[in-house]
Amino acid sequence: MGNGIVEDLTVLNHGTGEEKVDLRLDFGADFCDLFEVKDAIKKKGKYYQAVRDGRRVLGYKREDFVRETLIRSTISPTKETTDHFEFHLTLQPRSSWSTNFHVTP
Repeated sequence: MGNGIVEDLTVLNHGTGEEKVDLRLDFGADFCDLFEVKDAIKKKGKYYQAVRDGRRVLGYKREDFVRETLIRSTISPTKETTDHFEFHLTLQPRSSWSTNFHVTP
């Protein structure tokens, strides 16, 4: 993932009538440690989720070892929690709606 990824999401209404769309994006992370997987060792650290500077934070901390993934949307969701975004859309006939999700490790 390097510097992160950008995922484009577009919802299209090809119909002739107005459409209401409820869209939910759930997210999570397991932060698998190679040795924990290989040796089937139970994780010793703690997972956490938070909101920081308008971004969702998925984290894992074990002693002084910390890893995080940051997620944000270019369009503010209708509802936001630490593990999902919800968008409630009303699409006019032959219209579209788009957002980008920026995911940074």
